[in-house]
Amino acid sequence: MSHLLDVIFPRYCLGQSCVNKQRLLGKNESGLLCPDCRERHLTWISRPSCLRCGQWYGEGSMTFDQCRNCIDQPHAYTAIRSSLIAEEQTMELMKAWKYANQVGIWQEVKLWIKAWQAHIDELTQLHDLQNPIIIPVPTTKKSYMKRGFNQAQWLAHELAKQTGYDYSDCLISNNKGKQARLLRSQRIINKTKKRATNQRFDIKKNPINKLLSKKSQGNLKQLQKLQNRDILLIDDICTTGATAHNCAKVLKREYKVNRLFVLTLLRQTW
Repeated sequence: MSHLLDVIFPRYCLGQSCVNKQRLLGKNESGLLCPDCRERHLTWISRPSCLRCGQWYGEGSMTFDQCRNCIDQPHAYTAIRSSLIAEEQTMELMKAWKYANQVGIWQEVKLWIKAWQAHIDELTQLHDLQNPIIIPVPTTKKSYMKRGFNQAQWLAHELAKQTGYDYSDCLISNNKGKQARLLRSQRIINKTKKRATNQRFDIKKNPINKLLSKKSQGNLKQLQKLQNRDILLIDDICTTGATAHNCAKVLKREYKVNRLFVLTLLRQTW
C-alpha cells in the first residue's frame, strides 16, 4: 500500500541540500529526508552532557551528573532526554508540522520518536525506570483550536503504541502566554526569578464530576493509576526545562507520582 501511495503522491527530500533538486525518495528510504541530508543536517544526541537536565555541549564533551544550572536551580523532574539538537533543518520541519498544517511531516517525526527507545533503555539502567505511564504536555484551548491538534499528544500516542506503556491525558494548560513567543534568554530570566506565572498547569477534571457531589470515581481511578508510578512526560522541544518542571510539580502534588522523566524530540543548546 505504501509503495502505491509513493507512486500517486511521490515523496521528495525536504532537506536543505535538496531544496532545488527535487530529489525523489526511493521506496526503501523512510521519512522525508534522503540519507545525505539526514547525515548532514541532523545532530542526534546519543548521550547528553548533563545527565539531569539533558543539556548537550557537543560531541566528545564530558558527562556529569548535574551541571551548574541544575545545582543552582533544583528541578522537580528527574531527568530530560531529547532525540535531536534544535537546528535550522529540524526547526523548519517542526514549525511546518505544528504551524503550517503540513501533517505529512509526521512521517519524518515518527523516525525521531524511535530514537527515544535508546534513551528509555539508558534511563532504565541509570534509574531503574519501571513500567512508566506516558503523559503528554497539554496545549492551551486557543492553540488547539488554531492548529487542530496537540503535537505532544500525537507524540505520546505514538510512543505508547511503540512501547505498550500506559497512557494518561490528565493535564490541562491554563497558560496566559505563549512560550514560543519568548526568547530563550527571557525564559531563563523567568525561570531564574521564579516568575513563570504565565505557565500554569492543572489536573483535568473528569466529566463525571458533574454527576457526583463527592470526589468522582473517574478521578479516583486516575489517582490509583498514577500514584507511586514513574512518569514519561512527552513534549516536542525543550528550551530551559521550565515546562517540564511546572508539570512535574503539579503531578507530584496532586497524584504523588514517583519520578518524572521527560522525553522531547528537540533540544535547544546554550
